[in-house]
Amino acid sequence: MDDTFTDGLMYIHEKNTTSAYIAENDEYPPVPGKKYYGRGPVQLSYNGNYGYAGDCILGDDKLLLNNPDLIETDPVLAFKTAIYFWMMPQTHKPSAHDVMIGVWQPKASDTAKGRAPGFGMTINIVNGELECNKGENLYNMKDRLKFYQYFLGKLGVKDNTNCSCGKMQPYLYGVNE
Repeated sequence: MDDTFTDGLMYIHEKNTTSAYIAENDEYPPVPGKKYYGRGPVQLSYNGNYGYAGDCILGDDKLLLNNPDLIETDPVLAFKTAIYFWMMPQTHKPSAHDVMIGVWQPKASDTAKGRAPGFGMTINIVNGELECNKGENLYNMKDRLKFYQYFLGKLGVKDNTNCSCGKMQPYLYGVNE
């Protein structure tokens, strides 16, 4: 975080590719030997997301499960997966889009877990297990907030409402709430 805001959207995959990001999923099972680490502008990860994205975008749930590297080699597909992830609810999570335009409103169970409309909720949707409910000083969350606020400033917009997920309980991958 150097406050120049010049390093956004520059990685075609996450820096650490050692984790396979495999979760039990009957509908979109992982392909042996494949890794489903974050790829593309929104860093699509986990076999379930790759399978569902392939089904929604390409009409073939096996295509991205069998060839996850396509997101790294096809820039149009990479942005399609980013738009897909931003627009689509993820099992028990609302879509980030619905959160940001005010369509999603928390249920009582969400409120009890500190979830509230705002940018912090999008962090919870995208990377909650890694960044949320860990306090206000987590580097990655603070970096996302600074980017968000920097670009809001460029647009002449102010938003200080629920920008952090530091006190929100994350959604647990593969667990319905």
